[in-house]
Order: sequence, then structure tokens, then C-alpha cells
Amino acid sequence: MTAEWIPRTKFIPPQLPQGMLQRPELLNTLYQAVTTRRLTLVSAQAGAGKTTLAAALPVVYPDLPLAWISIDSADDDPLTFLTLVLTAVQELLPGCQMTSVNLTTAPEAELDPLRVVGIFINDIMTCAPEPFLLVLDDLHTLNDRRIMELLDYLLEHLPPSMHLLITTRHDPSLSLARLRARGQMVELRMDQLQFDKDETDALLRQIMGFALDEKEIAVLAGRSEGWVAALRLLALSMNSLSDAEREQFLSALGASNQYIFDYLADEVLRRQNADMRQFLLQTAILEELTSTLCTAVTGDNNAPALLRETFRQNLFLTRCREIDGNSNYRYHALFRQFLLSELRLRYAQELPALHLRAAEALGNSPQAIRHCLEGRLWLEAAERIEMLAREQLNRSYVNPRFDGWLKALPSTVKDEQPLLQLLAGRLLIQSGQLSDAKPALEQALAGFRALGDIRGELNALMFLNQSKAGNDPTYLPDIKRLMDSHPEIASPSEKAIYHIALMWSAIFTQDRAAASENWQQAAAVALAGDDPGPFQIISLSMTPPLLFLQNGLEIIQDLVTALGERFPHDEGLLRLGRLMGESIVAIAVGRIAEAEQVAEKALGLSRVFGQTAWTELSAQLALGNALLAQGAYANLDNYLRSLLATMGSIESYNARRADMLGILAQSLWNQDKWLELAKVHHELVQSAIFDEQKMLGDVTSGMLAISEGRVDKAVEHLRSAINQQRQWRMMTNADVRVTLAQILWYSGSQEAALREFSAALGDWSKRDMPGIILFSGQKSIPLLKAAIDAEIYPDTAQHLLNQMQAGGGARHLTIPGSAESLTPREVEVLTLISSGMSNRAIAKELVVSERTVKTHVTHILAKLQVRSRTQAVSRIRELGISL
Repeated sequence: MTAEWIPRTKFIPPQLPQGMLQRPELLNTLYQAVTTRRLTLVSAQAGAGKTTLAAALPVVYPDLPLAWISIDSADDDPLTFLTLVLTAVQELLPGCQMTSVNLTTAPEAELDPLRVVGIFINDIMTCAPEPFLLVLDDLHTLNDRRIMELLDYLLEHLPPSMHLLITTRHDPSLSLARLRARGQMVELRMDQLQFDKDETDALLRQIMGFALDEKEIAVLAGRSEGWVAALRLLALSMNSLSDAEREQFLSALGASNQYIFDYLADEVLRRQNADMRQFLLQTAILEELTSTLCTAVTGDNNAPALLRETFRQNLFLTRCREIDGNSNYRYHALFRQFLLSELRLRYAQELPALHLRAAEALGNSPQAIRHCLEGRLWLEAAERIEMLAREQLNRSYVNPRFDGWLKALPSTVKDEQPLLQLLAGRLLIQSGQLSDAKPALEQALAGFRALGDIRGELNALMFLNQSKAGNDPTYLPDIKRLMDSHPEIASPSEKAIYHIALMWSAIFTQDRAAASENWQQAAAVALAGDDPGPFQIISLSMTPPLLFLQNGLEIIQDLVTALGERFPHDEGLLRLGRLMGESIVAIAVGRIAEAEQVAEKALGLSRVFGQTAWTELSAQLALGNALLAQGAYANLDNYLRSLLATMGSIESYNARRADMLGILAQSLWNQDKWLELAKVHHELVQSAIFDEQKMLGDVTSGMLAISEGRVDKAVEHLRSAINQQRQWRMMTNADVRVTLAQILWYSGSQEAALREFSAALGDWSKRDMPGIILFSGQKSIPLLKAAIDAEIYPDTAQHLLNQMQAGGGARHLTIPGSAESLTPREVEVLTLISSGMSNRAIAKELVVSERTVKTHVTHILAKLQVRSRTQAVSRIRELGISL
């Protein structure tokens, strides 16, 4: 099933070097680790023998099923990485029919990596009962945080039969502390990998045949510090020396402070003939060497022969086994590092030409862009970046990797290319840094106008409109002018962006009619065809306030249906939009458990894509309201406080900080936590930016007045807030009429409370959005019961009451004082454990295998940091958690 573009050599462990010293104790330690722990991490400096150690496993332990991936920087995106993992495992387990394999055929921007990993885990659980090992060699070459998030997710839910071995030069950004605490990982570091004096002696004397005395061995062992790469380089450098030269060599080595590798690599390079030296230096720019690439870069038809000779001489080149007569090679990282430094020092003038040849051979690809940047071929790099970026800009989402490329370009080049400035500004908006985006976008606008590029000018204006929290309406007249005078230039995507810009401008000027009209027109543009562009833009705009526009719920439902019907197999941003729409609809109609589950999926997917600040924020708001409706107050409070603490300086997040605080205030009000509510009230007032947020200050003032027994003052504040909310109707928080009804009810004015509540209940029932009532929390329960008794919308009230009393079903449960949380299924299992059920009884109750129950129990004990089921129940009681 290997994808055509993947070299099959990436899935084969490198051949072990001749003259390898057997290290049985270290290999046995590694074997015990990889067969008993989820993760084995081999983390040490380059040249420490990490890859060699891992590659020795299948040789010494041939019965160990092993899938291998040799990773390099070209694999640094989720789609490529997932394809490699699935390919490696599928080749190891050819009888395993993995449905996850087919999902990676979607374009990168349309991929749901978390879903792929989830299905992959299920595939392994279904068809791989026997233990096997997946080796990720050289993980340090990957920097994309999304890949680390995928690995974290895989490790958290790793099937019992699967083990992971990672070799890396530095610790990856995974949740290693959690794995250590659970005893689920083993670490091998330089302390374990370095050669001691006896092993150095054995390597140099027995394996490599040098006649060295004890003093000489001690010098080599001390200066190399057990670093096997340095030892081999030393041996190679000493190979042709006379006894006198060797003594001088060792004397200089012992007294020198020069970095060992620089000295030895210089010795190696100096001893090669001119043709070989030139070949080594020129091809050092390549991360992966093939005959074709080496020929292209050197311009020498003899390059394939030189490549083979380099390997034959053991010049620090790694080759995987030949397949169909072709081989891929990689220089040892330290040797390549030295060659590059020598190349820059001796032949700096040749670097641009070498990188240009490599880029031309690699076509319009990310690898080609890397060569252009490293070769300081700025215009060529800019051209390739622009070519890859045009389609993404037209769909209102740019892959975050463009950010690194743009930062590598000189400002003088970016200043001359308005499309690059537009790209830089778009990336900043996408990540929530709105104000920072404005200078780049204004520069792009000036550049497009100077060139007479109407389409570019239109795009710059549209993004400038987004460069302020709440949008910047000053750019709308120019946008309208261009759209009216040049209707032919606007693509469906640009038309969708245009109407959404007008919609938000109208919302913030309280022109609900214009806002509703433009939301309808934006949806109509998407629904008119099967172009994914406008649908993707709509997807990134899905947010709860759209419910409160005219026919808002109906339009969202139509879009969700269309997304499912027209793009059923999409796993990317279109699926994200569908999930957001589904969560908004579910919470509006009062299907709270569904709203929570779908919002969590949307939130996870938005984080995998990265830099989708507004969509991520909308998912967080939906999830917060769902937890509030279920009465999951402890879970909600922990979630919101953690979220507020991590918002940092991201402008688009902080623009909605008051909304998050409003949900937290509603939770604290329902719990009668007055001191905490007073603190949140103060922060909320300070954080409020928009008028509808400032209204929340009146709401919390009313809540606090009740705590002081000032009912009249509380009602006054709430009445003021109701008048403000009536103007806005762009609600991300509770209907204030319901909060007022709660205050009146608990103050003894039940009749007045029921009148207020009935008005709100009737309003939302008629609009088919009764779930809004639930945003006020469980203090509404007696009001719902009273409405049922008085036959005021009794069916709707009973539906909402059922949702509240059921608590929305199983949910994630945050463990206080910990970053851990129990999954819904783990909560179910723990509940049954606390009732005294055995694993067998739990398996029967939940209709799962007993093995599955044991896996859940293991996870629960690890998360609670206890050793037994009894201790788990006691721990839950200590934490005050109600199951």
C-alpha cells in the first residue's frame, strides 16, 4: 500500500556497520523496555549510536515484529507523518485490513489527523493481537507541534499490543512527565549509550585491530567521552599513521581544546582525492542522497559511482538495503554538519548554484523551497512560496509552515512582493494576532494598488477588515466599490468572505436586518454549487452568535446538511465546519450530550490544524455552555480557569475573554460561590470590550446583590441587562430573563419568577431553540417543574428538565489538581467499580470484553496515581468527586 512518493527504504532498518561491537547487556535492556512499556525513548547527542542500537534489535531478536520509519525534515507535516506510520505498520501486518489507510488520501488541508489516529488505533485493536514494535528513528527532525499532539494522542490510547521506540537528539514535546509518573516509559540516554573504558578498548583493539597501550586507550576514552562516532572517526584518522605519527596525534588530541569532530572530520576530508572531496562537499546540501539528485547537484555524470564509493569507504554514509537496484543514502549528521561548514568556508560562492540545481530537481515542493532559502535564492524562494500559497489564501486558511518560510526571507524581498505581505498578514490574523497583521496588510494593499492588481487589492482590504477585534468597518466602502465595479474578479470564495465581512460589520453596529441578509447571502453563495472554497470559508465562520440572526438556525442546519452530502469524505476544514455547525445546532435545540461530544471533536480538530483561533474559540464557548447546562460545575470551572490562564496575549482570544468569564460567573452563581464570583465580576468588568460584554457586568452585579440580600438592587441590575440584551441578541451567554427568574424564585417571588421564565421559555420554544434556556444552569430546575405543572410549554419544559436531570449522560471528568481527565467510558467504569462490580460484571454491563475493561482500569489507576481499585474509590472520595 506504500504511497508512490515514499521511498521504501524509509521502512527498512539501516544495515549494521562492519566492526560493530556487540553490547548484549544494553541490547537486552532495550529489548525488555520495548516489550513491556508503551514508550522507549533513546535520547542522546548525534553520533551516540542510537540508530545503530535500534537497528540491532531485529538482528539479535529476529522474532520481535518490528516496523521501522527513518524520519527526516521532509516528513514534517501531519499528512506525510501519518502516511509513513500507516505504511510501515501495514507492511509489517499485511493481513490487517486497516480502514485508516484510505483516510490519508485526502488533501493535507482537508485531513482530520486525530480521526485517522483514532481509526488506526481501532484497526490495531481489531487485527493485531500480538505485540509489535514501531520505531521512529530521528524524531528530532520534526518540529510541527501538530505531529507531537498526534503522537501524544496515540500514546495516551496506545493499543496493548503496540509499543513505540523513538530515537532523537533531544526530548520531543510529548507528555513525558505523565508517562514517567505512570511507569509507562523507559529512557536510554548518553549515560547508558556511551562506551566505557572496557568497551572503548574492545572496539579499538579487538574490532578495529589497533595495537594501543592502556594510556592511549585512556586518552581516547577520555577525550571522546564514550562518544562512538568520535571513536570511529579517531580510528579512521589513525588508520594510516606510523607509530611516531600516532603518538604525535594522541599527544595533540590530549592537549587540544578543539572540538574532536572538527579535527577528525578534517583529517578524513583531507585524505580524499580532489574528485571525492568535491563530491562530498557539494552533496552535503542534500538531506537525502540519490543517484539522480547527486547528478543534478554536482552536474557530474560520474556522481552515482562516487556515491557508491563513498559508501564503500565508510565515509559516514548510511544506506538502507537496495530495492530494485536503487538506494537512498544519508550522511551521518555530524559528518554532514562538518561538510556544510567546510563548504561555506571554502566554496561559499558555489552555494547558490548548488541549491538552485537541487531545487530545480525537486520541482515546486517544500523541499525545493528549503534549498532556495538555504541558498539565499530569495526571488526563487518567493516565487515558489507564492505558487503554493495562492490556493490556500483563496480559501481563507494558510498552512502554518508558511510562517517559517516567510521569516527566513529578507524584509527587502517581502517588501517588494505584496502577495508575501498579504500572506504574512493572513497568518497573523489566523493565529489571533490581529493588530500585528495590520502593517503587513497595509503594505500589501499599497503594493497591489501600485501594480493595478484589483484582485490583490480586494483580498488585502478583506483581510484588513479582519485586523481588529469586531472587524474594522473603515475598509468596507472600498471593498463595496471594488465588488460593485469589478464583479467579474470575485470568485465564489471572495464573495463569501465579502458577505461575511458585511455581516459582522452589521452585527457590531446593531443592524440585525443587514446582518441577517448578508449571512443568508454568504450561505447562498456556498449552497449554489459544489465549490469547496466558499464552504471552507463558511466552515471557519461557524459560531454560536449566528443562531440569533433571522433564520439563523435553519441556515446553519442547511449548511451542515450540504457539507455532509457534498463532501462526505472530507477530513479537513470542511469537516471542522460541519462539526461546529452540528454542535451549535445540538446546543440550540437542547441535545446537550451531543453538543458536548461534537464540540470536543471540533476543538481537537481545530488544534490539530493550528492557527484557527476564531474557530477554536467558538468550540470552547459551545463546550463551556454544554458543561454549564449539564451542571458539571467542577469540571467546567477547572476547564475555564485553565483556558483563561493560557489565553496569553492572543488578541482574538482576549477579545472574547469576557464571554468565558460570563460562563464562569453563571457556574459560580449556580454554586453560590460568592467570594469567587466577586473576583470574576471584577475581572469581567475589566475585560469587557464590546457592549454586549459590558452587559454581563450588570448580570454579575445582580447576582452579587442577592448574596447581600438586596433583592431590589439585583432586579434593577438584571432589568438593565435585559434591555441591553434585547438590543443585541448576539448571545454567547445565558438569557438574562432566565437569570432574573432564578433570582426572583430563590427570593420567594415564585409567581413573578414564573412570569419572567414563561416569557423566555415561550420565546425560545417558538424559535425552535429551547436549549438556550439551559445556559443558565441547574437553578432553572424548579422553574421548569413549575412550568410543567402550570402547563406552560410543558413538552419543551419536560425535554429541558430531562436534559438537566440526566446531566447530559457520561462526560469527561477533570481530576482536580491534575492535568488529567477521565474519559466518558472511564467515568462509567469507575462508577461501576465504586458499586463493587468485578471486571467480568462490568464487561457484561457495558457489553465489552473483559480485556477492554482491564485496559480502562489500568488507565484509571494511572490517572488517579493509585495502585488498586479500592484506592481509586478512596481517591475519588478524597477529591470530593461525585460520580
